[in-house]
Amino acid sequence: METVPERPWSNQAQNIVILSTLFLVIFIDAAAYSLYAPFFPSEAEDKGVSTTVVGLIFGTYPLGMFIFSLACGFVITKFGAFSVLLSGCLVCGGSLIMFGLCGFISDTAMFVAFCFLLRATLAIGGSASEVAALSILIGKFPNNVGAVTGARATSYGVGLSLGPALGGFLYSVGGFTAPFTVIGCVMIFTTPWVFLFLRRTEKQTDEKTAEESTTIFKALRIPGTFISALSFAVSGCSFGYIEPIFEPYMIQVSF
Repeated sequence: METVPERPWSNQAQNIVILSTLFLVIFIDAAAYSLYAPFFPSEAEDKGVSTTVVGLIFGTYPLGMFIFSLACGFVITKFGAFSVLLSGCLVCGGSLIMFGLCGFISDTAMFVAFCFLLRATLAIGGSASEVAALSILIGKFPNNVGAVTGARATSYGVGLSLGPALGGFLYSVGGFTAPFTVIGCVMIFTTPWVFLFLRRTEKQTDEKTAEESTTIFKALRIPGTFISALSFAVSGCSFGYIEPIFEPYMIQVSF
């Protein structure tokens, strides 16, 4: 009996699935970063942590992103964007779930130490998944870089906007552990989706990355790169400072 050949995906359908998968990962990354804001400062204060230390815990994530994002470009050229993306999702999800267990720690010093550690590992996973996702996007859509990077920024912005709302809702329903467990599990559950739909693009993307790769020092010599990096740094300062102080202030003024 003659077998019917498997019908390949149309390019449009494949592109839609790839974009949806990557934007979902970026959205969850942003939500994972921002879900702490509505409840973590008061929880940390109840355990004897000062506001300054809470601010440092919040700042560990962007500092980790700054450090590890530079290394991710080198890692991607060695192991491939797909592998780095998959590893980043797993590390990010596992870090969130473990962070939720910090609520059971009563000792202040141990609580702070684990918060710093897990916030740093979350930054490693987040930087790996975001840099790899952007690498895949640019490699897959080289003629629409502006459109896909704009859509990527939109996905990240939506995640930042909805993250605190999701965190506050889950905290009110299930306490300190619930937000981290739910979002962490969602991140881990995206890995089969990532493996199923993005592994087909791994070889093509990695070949382009290897051909077009450059060093961070060469990239920073381009004026536009430096200005963009400076703009991101300033915009991060403009909204990041409010995270450790807004929730305690709202508790004081609430009726």
